[in-house]
Amino acid sequence: MLIQLFSTTSCLLVGRQDRHIMPRPKEKRKYASSFKSEWMETCDFIEASPSGNKHQAFCTICRVDISIEHAGKSDVKKHLKTDKHKKNVESFITQSGQSSSAERDLIFNNKVEDLDLEVSTQQMGPQQITEISPTTVSREIHVFGTAEISCPADRGSVRITLSNSKESADDVTNSISRRIDYILQTLRQHDVKDEDISVRRHLHRDDLYHMDAEDSYHMNAEVTANFSDQEKMEKVCNVLSEKLDKMVCVGQPQFYHSAECLSQLRTSACVTAVENAQQKASKVCHLLKQSLGPPLQLREEETKEWKSEEEEEERDRNVGGATPQTQIPHIPIVTVFSRVSATFSL
Repeated sequence: MLIQLFSTTSCLLVGRQDRHIMPRPKEKRKYASSFKSEWMETCDFIEASPSGNKHQAFCTICRVDISIEHAGKSDVKKHLKTDKHKKNVESFITQSGQSSSAERDLIFNNKVEDLDLEVSTQQMGPQQITEISPTTVSREIHVFGTAEISCPADRGSVRITLSNSKESADDVTNSISRRIDYILQTLRQHDVKDEDISVRRHLHRDDLYHMDAEDSYHMNAEVTANFSDQEKMEKVCNVLSEKLDKMVCVGQPQFYHSAECLSQLRTSACVTAVENAQQKASKVCHLLKQSLGPPLQLREEETKEWKSEEEEEERDRNVGGATPQTQIPHIPIVTVFSRVSATFSL
């Protein structure tokens, strides 16, 4: 009887010690995920639910509420990768009438990014897949911009020729020199700089066949003046044609573009093309509710320039009754075309 009581007491003590060593595990609390406003910056067409439920997100393209109670932002991304959402995005852009090349590139880039992500996850192990972050996928927009700028000639040149013959070299030299001095004085009075003026003289003797006849000396001279002001050039030509005799011939003005003008014209065309590309990308991002980031790549794809002088000459040939001497000289126009490609981050 005593032995049986002792054994029963030992079993009770052992049972109590086992309950003390193996405590009952505590149940984990489950917390529901809530919508965060910063998701709108990285997730397209996502905003807070109109119903006011903080455990839901609203897709503006599919017009449905997304439950984010269990996985939070992962639930949103799972919805963005569905075929239904992608088709709705493409339909939205097509119906909006904004089917430009930039928007098609944007859709194509998103498809390629999704495809690259799927292929990379299939090649990785389970441990590597968990390390993929949404920030590793590049988001960018690629657009083209064009510009065409025209500019008339900014410089003009006038060629003045002189010719005379005398029996002595001194007489013909003095005759030509007096007229050249008057021409130079007229040019300086109209603010033409010395570096824009060039003078050339050539004196030669005409040999006669008769030995008893006296020799004759002939001089040809040329004065070339470059102008940056068309009005002053016209005044100089009028004054010289009126004041000088028939030994002086004032040629028609010739217009041309300076090197500085052409350089500025090419630069302006390229800059304007870049501005147009940036403006196009900004409008596309505004339509898609995205913020345009800094440029990632910029390249001038094509540049062309041409003169309108050929068109003017063809028009002048079609005008009847006009001779080259009576025609008013036209001012050539140079047009520069530039085409650039730009890539911006989103």
